[in-house]
Amino acid sequence: MFNFYPPDYPVPGKPAMVGPQFGIHNANSALERLNFLTYLLYWGGSTPAANVPGAFGTRIDTTPFEADATDAGRLVDRMSVLATGGVLPAGTRGRIVTAVEAFNASSSSSWQSERVKQAAYLVFATPAFQVQR
Repeated sequence: MFNFYPPDYPVPGKPAMVGPQFGIHNANSALERLNFLTYLLYWGGSTPAANVPGAFGTRIDTTPFEADATDAGRLVDRMSVLATGGVLPAGTRGRIVTAVEAFNASSSSSWQSERVKQAAYLVFATPAFQVQR
């Protein structure tokens, strides 16, 4: 962990405490990451640049995860294992599952894709992903 985190980085507002991970993760980096997730998931990402040979752009395909969308808990667990290497803490997981369940067949014709996007956004926004332990 300490090969790229400054080991003596003081926690903002708590000068007596150290928090090495806060040396590379702060409010600005958190918001930049959330904006990037929005760009990828909800704005369609990037198309290939015509002037770059072999370019393929950066886009998200939700299709491989849509089969799990019928069970919000399973979808969130799958996303969290891929993102963090394990299942999220129960409180965080429960809130994300509730938010994912808000999308259903009566809310949208593309509810499976919307569930995948919601799960991805929220799982990748968690501190468990943002600051790996």
